[in-house]
Amino acid sequence: MYQLNIAINNPAAGSVQLNSLQLTSATWQGQYFNNIPVSLTAVANEGYVFSHWQGDIDNTNNSVELSRSSNTSLEAVFIRD
Repeated sequence: MYQLNIAINNPAAGSVQLNSLQLTSATWQGQYFNNIPVSLTAVANEGYVFSHWQGDIDNTNNSVELSRSSNTSLEAVFIRD
């Protein structure tokens, strides 16, 4: 198992959909089985846009699928529209 840490740079700007969970707080962590895909989608609130993911992956797509076997930390970065 590995630990997944998710952060949102500004929780007022958006949220993260993690599989069936809607993450709205600045930080979140959970345990996941190795090499089992996890889907993440950054959802911007009105007046903001998703900019990029930073941390253990660097990606500008708002939706990513992870299949990891080591602890992973990501931050969803939102900016004003």
